[in-house]
Amino acid sequence: MAWAHAVNSRAALNEAVSIGTPYFEADVMIGTHTNVHERQHTTNSLIMAHPPSTSSDLSLSQLTNEFLHFVASTPRISGRFILKLDFKDPIAVEPGLQCVHDCIVQSALSTTNTSSTAEASEAASATAAATQRVHTLSSYSTPKIEIWLNADVLQGPGGAPPRFDPELFIQQCNDFQSQCADSMLTNHIHVALSIGWTTSKLTRTLGYTTQMANEMTQLLVRHPFQHVTFPLSAFHSYFSPPEVISLLLKPPSRTITFWGETAPKIERWITELNKTYPNQIFIDTKPMTFLLWIIFVIINTLWMFLRLLVQTQSQPT
Repeated sequence: MAWAHAVNSRAALNEAVSIGTPYFEADVMIGTHTNVHERQHTTNSLIMAHPPSTSSDLSLSQLTNEFLHFVASTPRISGRFILKLDFKDPIAVEPGLQCVHDCIVQSALSTTNTSSTAEASEAASATAAATQRVHTLSSYSTPKIEIWLNADVLQGPGGAPPRFDPELFIQQCNDFQSQCADSMLTNHIHVALSIGWTTSKLTRTLGYTTQMANEMTQLLVRHPFQHVTFPLSAFHSYFSPPEVISLLLKPPSRTITFWGETAPKIERWITELNKTYPNQIFIDTKPMTFLLWIIFVIINTLWMFLRLLVQTQSQPT
């Protein structure tokens, strides 16, 4: 199933809803929320944007409410709906999770309370139409909505030092999960931890190393979470199959989400992996541009040559 990727604007949100894909991915940060119709600009707001952008016409509360409305309006009784929130700023995590929780609670009620603040008034107005349908979620016997909480918490191949404290981020996600349980939302809201590595293609280190995979595994031993998915660069994953498979084999409920640009060879590898590990692979990728494809062919050729050279030198004479 294809993802609606980077739902960071009103236009992107409308397109995602019109297409009808049940998987939404968006980036969360603190910035300026712009209201085009009223020509208003609100600073220090929870917005949907990807750096270097610092403003957006879509707020976190608006996205969450529209997603819930979309779920309630879609006749997909046995389906699965995912809202993946990719946090780009550590200071956005705590208020962002509280915002999402409040939106879910409001939408689960048959009535909404009126707030005196302008921001709460806007959120209540945005959820008014959704409230009539979203309360039907309580009739579902199994979780229908998954909230994925994503951040790059470890340093990966070619990546910069992460901005997030991994232990703190996991604790914040655990607190959010507990808050949903306290609000009796766990019958239809399922929380997943999505933690990954910072990466870059401009590096001499191709692929995730065994040390990187072990560091993530040890982190989750110290801070367990019920459902964990690993966002992996499809490009770097292709050069490190053993490390990718080792992440899948670690229970409980581990999955992988491949992201980024892919060449045909990478796509075929992901397809075969998906056959071997069904229901554990999510794909949020797009084809490489011609220039990147040429670069990939060159890198792949050099990588295969180096592997062959190492194998030849390791054989006894």
